[in-house]
Amino acid sequence: MRTYLRLLNSVFFLAWLLANAACQHGRMRVLDVRLEKGLDQSYHETGQYREHEKIQHVLKHLPEMRAESLALIASRTGLAVSHPDRLAVVLLDKQPACYATKTLIGKEETLTAVLDTEAIVFGHMNTAQVLSHELTHLVMLELAGDWYLRLPQWFREGSAVWVADQIRELGERILIHSVIGEKYIRRFDNGIDNANHGIDDYLEDGLAFAWFEQEYGIKAVQRSIAAVMAGEKPDRAFARESGLTSAAVLDKMSRHAAAYLKDLEEEVEYSVLRSSWRNFSLCMEDAGKECAPVLAQLNRLLQKQPDSFLAAGIWFRLGRIHWRQDRLKEAAAAFETSRRLRPFLHYRVLFRLGEVHIKAKRFQQARKNFEKIMPICVKFQPQMREALRKRLCRIYQTLGLPEKARQNCQ
Repeated sequence: MRTYLRLLNSVFFLAWLLANAACQHGRMRVLDVRLEKGLDQSYHETGQYREHEKIQHVLKHLPEMRAESLALIASRTGLAVSHPDRLAVVLLDKQPACYATKTLIGKEETLTAVLDTEAIVFGHMNTAQVLSHELTHLVMLELAGDWYLRLPQWFREGSAVWVADQIRELGERILIHSVIGEKYIRRFDNGIDNANHGIDDYLEDGLAFAWFEQEYGIKAVQRSIAAVMAGEKPDRAFARESGLTSAAVLDKMSRHAAAYLKDLEEEVEYSVLRSSWRNFSLCMEDAGKECAPVLAQLNRLLQKQPDSFLAAGIWFRLGRIHWRQDRLKEAAAAFETSRRLRPFLHYRVLFRLGEVHIKAKRFQQARKNFEKIMPICVKFQPQMREALRKRLCRIYQTLGLPEKARQNCQ
């Protein structure tokens, strides 16, 4: 068993070194912002998204986002970074994900939060939350050194999810994924210390911290974190604060995760949610004639969750129903509400708003929407790309632009 664990540690450190090498060979080109030299560092790699409005927005607000994240980490964990000059935030193109790592900037080893520009542009994350998540890793790594890398996932990822307040959205994502038939994220019955515990279990990890705070208070969480930073194993630190055994602490943390998801299903009326998704499909297939049941269900769900992650998807579907029934003003308002609640849905909303403009014979506005999102869909949404080309083909023909029509009608 010890040999197996040593092998796993070796594999982990090899992956760490490879990630560092990827950043050091040609990717870490310093560009835009260096703030208060010696205190704050922020970089952005040149690339195809450099001028994108969302990247420019993040760059503009990154100093205060970074400061707010560090203040949040301090208030939640009780930890303050001792060497802020060793922390950097880097925006890079073509990353597999957002992550925290060690890199060389100049001749100095720097703890770096890497944010994927494509994830920012194409809506795969809440930038402020992800920044807080990754900076939590860096603050703990800066304080605990390589000991932090050997800590169990439930502690490393759980603390980051808990600090960044990602629990509710992760839970709602799980319910949405199960409703629409995508890969169902693992059930919470494997235990947070299970060998199969992986990236799909971040919600369970975060809930471990949420449960402990709920039962024993944030000061007990902070004392436990401080003990772990000083070299104590997490289960022992939390056990000492709670008066339970290590096994009992881990068991209660796992049980809380299972109970949370069940309570969330009841709160958001999961059975109504599943039924509404089925009825939505029937409504769209029937040219909008049999939509009364789903409209009633969606409006009922909105009353319970007006500003949630789920609400953005509900407004989006309401917009599609209104469009189907030629209520174009209501459709546009619903799509815009969806985008306001979850800005990262912008390219899907722009596509649907373009369809609203087509029905209203506002072809120039439809063209503007479709041309804006075409670069996104060419790379990331091949099915939507073909739909875009067909619509642009007809729009260019209508507007008397034969050359552009030819390019898209092939």
